[in-house]
Amino acid sequence: MPWTDLNGIVANDLPPERERRQVEDYARRRARPKFYADENFPTTAIEVLRRLGANVITVRDARRRGPPG
Repeated sequence: MPWTDLNGIVANDLPPERERRQVEDYARRRARPKFYADENFPTTAIEVLRRLGANVITVRDARRRGPPG
């Protein structure tokens, strides 16, 4: 459930208190989102996420290409 702006949103549409605390904690710690992208994830999306500051590990980075096992 994406949400960014609390202006004009009725109380029923607000995220739960737990989610608000998590977002505030992440912002305080300046935490970066982390993603693990498999071989089907678009390369362009990986590049965009990295430019936005996300920590993205791909299967190629982890040397785990192909079927599991």
